[in-house]
Amino acid sequence: MNNCQELFDEVRRKGTTALIGYNHTLAKSARLMEEHIRKGILGEIETISCRTREHWGGIFKAHPWLNGPQDTYLGFYEKGGGAIGEHSHGINLWQHFTHILGKGKIRQVNATLNIHNKDGCNYDKLGIASFTTDKGLTGDLIQDVVTFPAEKLARAQGTDGYVEMRINYNSEGDAVIVGDKNNPATVTVIPKKRPDDFICEVDHIEEILSKKNIQSPISLERGLDTMMIIAAIFKSNALKRPVEIDWSKGYKPAAIS
Repeated sequence: MNNCQELFDEVRRKGTTALIGYNHTLAKSARLMEEHIRKGILGEIETISCRTREHWGGIFKAHPWLNGPQDTYLGFYEKGGGAIGEHSHGINLWQHFTHILGKGKIRQVNATLNIHNKDGCNYDKLGIASFTTDKGLTGDLIQDVVTFPAEKLARAQGTDGYVEMRINYNSEGDAVIVGDKNNPATVTVIPKKRPDDFICEVDHIEEILSKKNIQSPISLERGLDTMMIIAAIFKSNALKRPVEIDWSKGYKPAAIS
């Protein structure tokens, strides 16, 4: 987190639009899930759950010159690798939907990590965390680099029903699942190819360039919010207790205690 606040302040001072790469928030599945939440048909949202569980063998298969995680940043959590860093789309989606719900920022983090410190590596294979926002919403997160087939989802559970987005639901694309107490769940499959994950981001940038004052889910601020939660997860695991985030102190290590 060193110098993150300085970066944020300088971007704001210059009036520059700075964006980050958490593009799942822009996916058609995320937008459809948001529509269902805003309809109010789910009742009071009681919890959010996110999963980004995926074996990283596919990464190494696509990069055959790498012998394993030790040959890249992936094998070192200090460099952004491991489950919590590499798969932090889960954290970012959790925060995205709390913004939509108006439930505030994550205030408390309680986490446990499975650290793999051998074979020339030092990374977290699995991370489990619970979150509480400053407006009292609680929920959970699981991220790992060992699960196959992969499980990538975000779920909002309400008093009257739930809505869930599943990334790469099947070979056709993503899906949004909606259910309640009295009716069978409905599944809407959203066709998607790999380039669509990035085309949605390009479309969003074009929208920003054509308009002013857009509240972007991929703003630098949202990215730094996610970095704070990553830092809090590692501190909670090291201290073996929940930690609190004081957002008034900015994007600094001292804000986590």
